[in-house]
Amino acid sequence: MKRPLFLLILVITIFNSCAKIGEYYAGLNLQPDVDSAGFKPGLNVYGVIKTGPDLDTINQYFEVERIVSLKSGYDSLTINGAEIKLERVAANGEVSYYKPLNTNDGIYTDTTIAAAPGDKWLYRCSFDTFVVTAECTIPDTPHLKNGAEITATHSVKFTVLSDLTAFMYDVYLLNGANYLFEKKVPEKGTDTEFELKPEWDPSVGATVVYIFAYDENLEKYYTTSNTFFKPNAFRPSFTTVIGGYGTFGGISSTKVVVN
Repeated sequence: MKRPLFLLILVITIFNSCAKIGEYYAGLNLQPDVDSAGFKPGLNVYGVIKTGPDLDTINQYFEVERIVSLKSGYDSLTINGAEIKLERVAANGEVSYYKPLNTNDGIYTDTTIAAAPGDKWLYRCSFDTFVVTAECTIPDTPHLKNGAEITATHSVKFTVLSDLTAFMYDVYLLNGANYLFEKKVPEKGTDTEFELKPEWDPSVGATVVYIFAYDENLEKYYTTSNTFFKPNAFRPSFTTVIGGYGTFGGISSTKVVVN
């Protein structure tokens, strides 16, 4: 699958040469546990609605696969003929509808989608006799307490203000071709502190921080298994969608220049 070159290089490096950004985001193209009791063939979906100055150019991303039973176990097959319907309920009550179309290899996009923090989104994916539904609310934009600053030990330190809509943070520290990544689950009701210590020297004005806030669906999907930092693995025991496997969630982000 084609992806924006910068993020592709970044994700490949961070996650030990994962073959697909889809595997970073969602863990698709994965093999189910054939010993899982009660496992049924169905759709394995991933959908994300994003808002903010994203690090990449994929603001909205959807992928669909079908998990089928084989004599020796199970396999995942890319689905290009699924129908995805989205409903956006904005904070002011305005309702919009979208229908992402297949681009290639099970990936669906819609460049007309507009999103904002506080949006409620309803998701419906159908193929053959399978129907998967889900909903999510996009987290509020992450806000820092006193900005991001370089310490005397050449680390970058900042505090993200407490936010009950954010259940997990991804943080990218960038300076030219240099970068550092950190993931953290916040403690509810408490500000979240970060201190990133890159192997390179950060510089004022040239170093930026991207902070991504994940909603509850995405946080549960990634952390309710032993694959928190291993996206290339099947998650048989947890799903945030109804009628199938996978997840649908929201992400908001912000960009901060280091002082």
